[in-house]
Amino acid sequence: MPTASHRDYSLTPAQRDMRAAVARFSDQSIRPQARAIDAGNYPSDVLKNLAEAGFTRAGFPKDLGGAEVDSVSWALIIAEVARGSGTAGLALGVSGTASLPVLRLATPEQRQLLQPIIKGETPGVYAQSEPEQGSDVAGIKTIARPSVRDGVSGWEISGHKLWISNAWLGPTRRAHWAVVLCQTGEVGNRRTMRFFLVPLDTPGVDVQRVSTNGMRGSGTSQILFDRVFVPEEALLGKDEAGFQSAMQVLGASRIFFSARGLGIVEAAVDLAQEVLLRLHHEDPRDPRLPQGHARLDRLEVDAFNLRVLVYWVARLRDAGESFDHQVAIVKWVAGDTAVHVTSEAYNLIASLGGAPQELQDADRIFRDANQIPLAEGTSEIMERILARDLAGSLRSDGGPTVGRLLEEPGQLKETLVGAQDPPQVTDLLFTLAKAAYREAANAHQGKPSTRLLLPEEGAQGEPEEMSLSPIPSPRQEPLGVERALAALEVTHWETKVLFDALNGMLREGVDFYALEAARHRLRAQMDKALIQAHEVFQSLDDSSHWSLIAPLFSPQEALLRW
Repeated sequence: MPTASHRDYSLTPAQRDMRAAVARFSDQSIRPQARAIDAGNYPSDVLKNLAEAGFTRAGFPKDLGGAEVDSVSWALIIAEVARGSGTAGLALGVSGTASLPVLRLATPEQRQLLQPIIKGETPGVYAQSEPEQGSDVAGIKTIARPSVRDGVSGWEISGHKLWISNAWLGPTRRAHWAVVLCQTGEVGNRRTMRFFLVPLDTPGVDVQRVSTNGMRGSGTSQILFDRVFVPEEALLGKDEAGFQSAMQVLGASRIFFSARGLGIVEAAVDLAQEVLLRLHHEDPRDPRLPQGHARLDRLEVDAFNLRVLVYWVARLRDAGESFDHQVAIVKWVAGDTAVHVTSEAYNLIASLGGAPQELQDADRIFRDANQIPLAEGTSEIMERILARDLAGSLRSDGGPTVGRLLEEPGQLKETLVGAQDPPQVTDLLFTLAKAAYREAANAHQGKPSTRLLLPEEGAQGEPEEMSLSPIPSPRQEPLGVERALAALEVTHWETKVLFDALNGMLREGVDFYALEAARHRLRAQMDKALIQAHEVFQSLDDSSHWSLIAPLFSPQEALLRW
């Protein structure tokens, strides 16, 4: 049976203390309110109590009275708050997201507007999404035009923002202000996008609550701007384009949104464990217990894998490394894991004859989890980002061909049979799949080099509409090959990061349960990579190459080793 200690396996002493403190606060002060919050009540008291406990200071610099913790610690805080209530985790996380462009672009005077957030007096509101635009940042249509009213120079804003969290706090209460991304030029021009700080009590601003199936107390709203006038001082970053900042905000917020998914997953695992413990106390010989424990262990392995990935990408940000590609991987995995684990936890609790309140809690957690694949860029968008990046990396003529890799199949088999770690196997599968893709692309275009067509050379941002030149295949939709490759890449990265974590745990002498969770996941990843590689070759209509490769792999032997 898992214990809380196995969640600390790779944290520093300070991070362990932080996680433990927030976990206690979440259990004592947030979780008891989760049902009331789910009834539609915005968690204002939770944010105020978090501020009084000092946790809201964590994400802010010291010159504003913040604690300025690292990204891993902030992710831990959000995950533990979300474990108590997914909605509370969302409220805290969105406040952090809204603060990012202010910290990056604001004047010293504008930065002082963050004080009410730090003190828990109001949440931050980040207004970017629009109807029919979703994650297409470049396509926003909310317009800001220079204007003069009563002799005051400023801007007039008109437009419609949708799915905006934290704006509606109650029938008569609104958040103090919102960071609003606007277009100051022609729609689609990334160089003329700007952020504005807009008080939500400004004439012409209409905040209307929007009902949601999950995270019901999040104050999610649509905000209508009807010729809203703001003074010149409302503009953030006069000399910087808002698009670049918006993309940086998205990258960072996806780390912490994934951490919110982790917290929700851990809430589901905790609830299932509590039900099993209750049954054990009632009747230790209950025949449902052995299978229930086995099912719970599988769910904890999934949670363990997501935990490793969230810590990994947060550390990349702390190290100042590029993480846009990696965070797309983590966000994709977070969405899939959240939906799978919470659904299975509900089924497990139901099969154990859970009490009505336990089933209601499981249902709430499941509904909250279903928001994870949809917000901050859908799972489909994450898939397209990875597919686009892969296609771009395969433009060049470099890289081995399948033929070259198979020139000495005996040596290849010897390499596989003697492989000491799963990343070697998944890396070879990924390399072979990419090589087959290059060859098919060359043959399709009748050229000796791979040349894949993207909408814009070196394009950045969300690939809402992509027109890659896919390999024709009767079994795959457009982009099917790239998507299959992207799925294999995700498995390869998961395996590599998990293996690195396992080695770290062995050095640290971590408890047995965490080690077994890592080993179990690595076994599954090797088998999954083999299946995904086969799907790539299928989508390329390349059965001849696969028939040569398949006999070289002995997954059963590898699985037994691991």
